[in-house]
Amino acid sequence: SRSYQANIEVLNTVKSMMLKTLTLGQ
Repeated sequence: SRSYQANIEVLNTVKSMMLKTLTLGQ
């Protein structure tokens, strides 16, 4: 359960980074 929470945080971080990159790309 704890590792699951960590995975969620990592996914959120990667998602926000990708969104930032996409916004900068435009």
